Amino acid sequence: MFSKTIYMNICSGGVRTYIYAGRLDKGKGILKLLNEWINLPGTYVLEVYGEGECVAEVRKLAAKCPNIHLNGFCPQKELFNSLKSAVALITPYIWYEGYPMNIAECFSLGVPVVSTSIGNAGDLVSKSNAGTLFDFEVKGSFRKALDAVCEQRTKFSFNAYNYYLCNQTPASNYERLNKIYDTL
Repeated sequence: MFSKTIYMNICSGGVRTYIYAGRLDKGKGILKLLNEWINLPGTYVLEVYGEGECVAEVRKLAAKCPNIHLNGFCPQKELFNSLKSAVALITPYIWYEGYPMNIAECFSLGVPVVSTSIGNAGDLVSKSNAGTLFDFEVKGSFRKALDAVCEQRTKFSFNAYNYYLCNQTPASNYERLNKIYDTL
């Protein structure tokens, strides 16, 4: 699943595709993400999946950048297929997120995550060592995180899937829940 061949197909030469999947709302950081993306070379492609209150602003920003593709809502199976062939999922949250399911889903697919360090998203990525973190306020941090996840994609993919197996499967969750009940 995490072979060098897959890694090379995703990160070597030419285009590097990243994915944003979620609501198009300010708190999700989509507008900040697009404003950063506009400054990247055309070999960095962003596939945006989702709908929401900021769709008009998202369309306006995407129109300025030919390497941003808006896909709207799509079925989960289609999104998962796209994620498998992407470098990483990007979670640019600017507000606290409880427990982002899209990160758990990516980990189950062995897909790394590039995230802000805000809330549980940053904690999950950091704890699992399954991706990179960035800070919108630190110049160059975002580009550095994108490049680092590509350079270390094989390691991050392995760590993402391993974290899922150890911590996020129904069986591992059930086991942890029983341990909590045993201590009561």
